[in-house]
Amino acid sequence: MKTELEMLTSYVSLLIMNRSVYPGLDMLTTIKTECARLKDVFNISFNHTADSFQFTEAMNSRYIRLVNLANLLWERARLPNSFARLAMMDVLALKHFLEYEYRSFLDADRDLTSFERFTLKHRVLSELKVIKGHLRAKKISEALILQLEKVFLDLFKESKYPVLSVSKKEYVEALLTNLSAMAIDDRDKDWNVRLRLLLIKLNCNHLGIYKLLQAEQEKEILMIRDPEKQYDLLFAKEIWIKQIQMERKLAYNTDVDDLKSMLLEQIRMLGPHLREKMERRAALKPEKVKYKLSVDELSVVFHSYYTEKVFDYPSKKAAAEAICENIRSVGTADISANSLLKYDRLEQRSAALNYYRRSTRILEQLKIDFDL
Repeated sequence: MKTELEMLTSYVSLLIMNRSVYPGLDMLTTIKTECARLKDVFNISFNHTADSFQFTEAMNSRYIRLVNLANLLWERARLPNSFARLAMMDVLALKHFLEYEYRSFLDADRDLTSFERFTLKHRVLSELKVIKGHLRAKKISEALILQLEKVFLDLFKESKYPVLSVSKKEYVEALLTNLSAMAIDDRDKDWNVRLRLLLIKLNCNHLGIYKLLQAEQEKEILMIRDPEKQYDLLFAKEIWIKQIQMERKLAYNTDVDDLKSMLLEQIRMLGPHLREKMERRAALKPEKVKYKLSVDELSVVFHSYYTEKVFDYPSKKAAAEAICENIRSVGTADISANSLLKYDRLEQRSAALNYYRRSTRILEQLKIDFDL
């Protein structure tokens, strides 16, 4: 087998030499013949080798040499050189034969050839352009679309991922296929949720995707001011992520934890963090005055007091913000300033009636107490 590969290597070297004494067409025919002979050599070697470990090492070694030959021919083919391109296709056909017949003996992270990386990149860019248009039509956030694009483009940055392996190619094809199916699906669904579910299911543990989903989770939880509701949302998110069944054989980056585990870990860490913040805030902040009134009733009272210039603040909003820091209503621990500033004659009529009746009782009692 070694002799046969050495012969093929020599013929490829002669083909790419810029010397007219070596007819390209004849050399191309010779390379094709050698590739055909190597298929027989591979089969004979497999049938007569008892040591599977030794055969595995031999197959991976030959695979690497075929990749190197294909890369060498690709560099010439891009000049352009039609003979080099045709020879490269013969070498690639031999490599594909080896992958098809002896896949179980080859490393999963074996390299792709430069030509395969080139064609894969252009196919990804072409399909991604269509997918992005459909995702925008489904109201997917622009930030997530940008990160999805980076997921694919980062694989082709040699400084970031020096080698695009066969396993990475299989992952790219799986993710691209699922995204394409989702993009053209015209059903009325919550596609923002479904896309995030797909990324977790396919273990798209790209750092940019993880940071984006992490930030979304944290923002959604921190926007809630009620601690009890925060913990309810944390629990709901944890249950939702846990029930997602991942494709165990797929991973964008096999060197780090899966996306599902990373997002669950963030949720587990957020719980104690929120509890600690709440305890610190409670230690520094006095207990709020509790009113047995609804927010609407407090809003009516606030409007009346402000009209009577009871509050000494530069604006109505400043007064509302200061008061909201120190009071709470029935069922609402944190009242927003906007809720206190609200004054709607139709919606708050019932609250105004309650305030009027209460004020009447208070005035009647004052008349009795002070003989007014």
